[in-house]
Amino acid sequence: MSWTIEAWSEIHPRWGEMVRYIEGEELDRAVLAAGRLVDEGRLLAAVHGGEIVGFLMFLVQPIGPEMDCPVLCDSEGTALTEAKIRAFHVREAQRGQGIGTALQRAVLRLAGELGCYQVRSLSSYTRHANYAIKLKLGFVAHPTIRQLKDRQEPSVYWIKRVGDAR
Repeated sequence: MSWTIEAWSEIHPRWGEMVRYIEGEELDRAVLAAGRLVDEGRLLAAVHGGEIVGFLMFLVQPIGPEMDCPVLCDSEGTALTEAKIRAFHVREAQRGQGIGTALQRAVLRLAGELGCYQVRSLSSYTRHANYAIKLKLGFVAHPTIRQLKDRQEPSVYWIKRVGDAR
């Protein structure tokens, strides 16, 4: 393995380069607000030979409110949280080398360190490489229809309990 997975924030000396990458992939709407991570955002960068080759951005949030439900609590009344993946990307030239899997494993580990109950993401049915990673790591699938501005899109919620990360 000649790449590393690193936690980055706006104070990283190469943050501007990350912003250009995210904007170039047209993922900035889900990730950035005025060149900064959206509130509560956390970012993992994949770096190979000094080049940014991928990233994963997630939020730590209570389970429930995003779906217009009350906060889900455990039997002792403690609110359960999740790491909700908002964006995940690996440059096309570096795909198939395990970078995406390493980013997903890193978010599972970090979510556990942050006390999250689960990791969750939403992706369209067309994201076959993402599906392969999620299935390999033991995520479960919950199909849904996502309403976009001009159409409906078959999508999948991928969910994995953090405590049983492989």
